[in-house]
Amino acid sequence: MAYQTIGRGASANDGTGDDLRTGAGKINANFVELYTLLGDGSALTSDTVVLRTAGQTLTTKSISLTDNTLTGTTAEFNTALSDDDFATLTNTVTLTNKTIDLTDNTLSGTTAEFNTALSDDNFATLAGTETVTNKTVNLANNTVTGTTAEFNTALSDDSFATLTNTVTLTNKTIDLTDNTVSGTTSDFNTALSDGDFATIAGTETLTNKTLTTPDLDSPTVDDIVFTGTTENTTLSAVDPSSSFTINLPAANATGRQIELTNDWVTINADGSTASASVNSNIKYFVDTSGGVMTLNLPAISGVTDGDTITIKDTGSAGTNNITIVTNASETIEGSATDVTVSTNYTLKRYVYSSDAGEWLDIS
Repeated sequence: MAYQTIGRGASANDGTGDDLRTGAGKINANFVELYTLLGDGSALTSDTVVLRTAGQTLTTKSISLTDNTLTGTTAEFNTALSDDDFATLTNTVTLTNKTIDLTDNTLSGTTAEFNTALSDDNFATLAGTETVTNKTVNLANNTVTGTTAEFNTALSDDSFATLTNTVTLTNKTIDLTDNTVSGTTSDFNTALSDGDFATIAGTETLTNKTLTTPDLDSPTVDDIVFTGTTENTTLSAVDPSSSFTINLPAANATGRQIELTNDWVTINADGSTASASVNSNIKYFVDTSGGVMTLNLPAISGVTDGDTITIKDTGSAGTNNITIVTNASETIEGSATDVTVSTNYTLKRYVYSSDAGEWLDIS
């Protein structure tokens, strides 16, 4: 409540001042406010009154900082603090037995200052050069960089092999699934201690080798041995210069023999149901003493005008027939019917005519 002044008028008894009742009310209101502030409203306090501007010592008081503000210098607060000193934001003090929560606080300083603060060791920094001992570096989150010489200096018992330098590897396994080994034939042959490599484009002599489904172009071969269980084995020879014999496997494992003598080829049945494909411009002796034989003529798409095929029975066709089969819808002199040779020593000779579009019998 604001202080209430009793109106006295402009002059005595001029009738402009407060009457006695109003003046007494103002006096009572002013005293009530003083008794409330300095006591309990009806009686004054027996303690010392604290004034706003006077310097006084407060004892056993609680000051609510919600409605009050304490101000003073660091020295004044330290004087008020009886058992220690305050640490402030800007002054330099030594903290003892303190825990600093780095979630809300930041420590800053030079490397030298941190090392001075660290009593039993020194810090390693990102930019500094330090020797790290007995440390584990997680390469998932860290990167180690340096020259080859620096890494080799760090490696105590060996040296590193790098992608671009030249080193000799000993007792190493290279997984070719994820790696590529490259070099010249000479490089590989130098690396191979007990032999030399054969290459696709090079000219080498092969000894005691097994070839699976080979395509031989103008080879010089002493012996060819066919292995495995495949019954139909094909060997094409163009203009053989001398006689040679090839033993082909058969279903009953007794062997089917084809013998090339100059431009004549001998086909021997092996006792099982046998078949063979014949080629144009080759003469065939057919020996069926061991069983019947079916000969398949070549496709017309693969022959030219004037190509011939000669088939001569060696004397057993009367017992074991020779059957000559055309290819698909192709014909022999207008007939798609297979030709059966059932007379001993029969000679069959066919020539292909491009005008007729079929094989002609010129036996």
